[in-house]
Amino acid sequence: MNEVITLWHNNLRFASEERLKTFLIGIQRHKGVKRDPLKKNALDLLEAAPTVINRGTILWKPEKRS
Repeated sequence: MNEVITLWHNNLRFASEERLKTFLIGIQRHKGVKRDPLKKNALDLLEAAPTVINRGTILWKPEKRS
């Protein structure tokens, strides 16, 4: 969950590649990345997505109608 909280910001949805790199540098997510920090962080976010989905599935329980 922390990965998603750290990386996902709605105002970045349509940001340029340069803006995303600046954002990642600002939150220190470029350190220790040997290649493309955008790709590495995108993969981190993608790997964290199932955790968010599973948590949402547990918490969301539709009301049963009688």
